[in-house]
Amino acid sequence: MDIKSFEAKLQSVTEHAKRELGGLRANRPTPLLIEEIRVEYADTTMPVKQLGTINIAPPRDLTVTAWDGAALAPIAKAIENAKLGVTVAVQGNIVRVTLPSLSDERRKEIVKVAKALVEASRIKVRVVRDEAMKSIEVDGRAKIISENEKFNQKKKTQDAVDKINKELDAALAAKTKEISE
Repeated sequence: MDIKSFEAKLQSVTEHAKRELGGLRANRPTPLLIEEIRVEYADTTMPVKQLGTINIAPPRDLTVTAWDGAALAPIAKAIENAKLGVTVAVQGNIVRVTLPSLSDERRKEIVKVAKALVEASRIKVRVVRDEAMKSIEVDGRAKIISENEKFNQKKKTQDAVDKINKELDAALAAKTKEISE
């Protein structure tokens, strides 16, 4: 078993989880909230981030400056249809997305979704770890590696999993704090 490829798989799981958490709505605006929303424009479907520049306009607004003025209406319609609970308005050459304040009930729901995302990532990490452990066992039985090497590889594998789980916990704690603000 190659520990570098194992760690790369774990890192990709973590990066995916962080992207997903970043896309969750908190009390402050983030471009991740709308950048992947698909827009029907010019006989094709593409994400908002490919049609214009997304900026944050404090305290609770996002603005999308479209590169083509004809894309403003489709962008606004796509964001409205995404059912994010935001207010969308076309103002001149920009689309303004206003995020309302979160209620306590909505905050709790978002925290639950964040916890579920992190738990799904932990499950993926366990699957990757189990595959690695099986590979180590197979190598050990086939006498490709010694008992000491087998023990060391298992320890390195578990250490990498523990490190990734700490990263996931830290990402969840940061997102929970952000949601609660």
